[in-house]
Amino acid sequence: VKFSFYHNPKYNISIKYPSSWKKISIENPLQVIGQEPKIEVETLFIILKKPPEAYSFAFPTTITISTYLMPESMNLEKLSSLANKIMLSSVPSYRQFNEEKSLINEREILKKEYAFNLNTPQGGKYLVYGKEANILIDKRVFSFGLLSDSYFYNKMLPYLNIMINSFKQIH
Repeated sequence: VKFSFYHNPKYNISIKYPSSWKKISIENPLQVIGQEPKIEVETLFIILKKPPEAYSFAFPTTITISTYLMPESMNLEKLSSLANKIMLSSVPSYRQFNEEKSLINEREILKKEYAFNLNTPQGGKYLVYGKEANILIDKRVFSFGLLSDSYFYNKMLPYLNIMINSFKQIH
């Protein structure tokens, strides 16, 4: 698999991503999540990989990179808890099944895995697995999110890990 680099001059970051995946244009990059505290999330980059034709029934895989300022009253664990509450309020089938905190390149990182059912307007149903990694740098969170059909989830994790491990701030 070949990789390209995504560069964001506004935040001085660089990330490797699979070249063959489709880049998705972002029409509304700013969204507000939560009420108290109010968090303005900026989506920076989205890539998509459709399943092979023989598996057209499967949910496509996406990896999203976004960023936001960490509210003063929060840390990564409190932020994760808030995100879980927001997800549960809009997706009743949401279940988190793993969370781990670690350091990568002396940066605090919190990773969590979760799953939920997604119903389509055509009456179909997907079991979607997700993994999120939040990296805290100088009060700013850079979030990497993978969503994939349960069937392809373990095959897609290495791509997310390559992207996280390639994440660099350019000075």
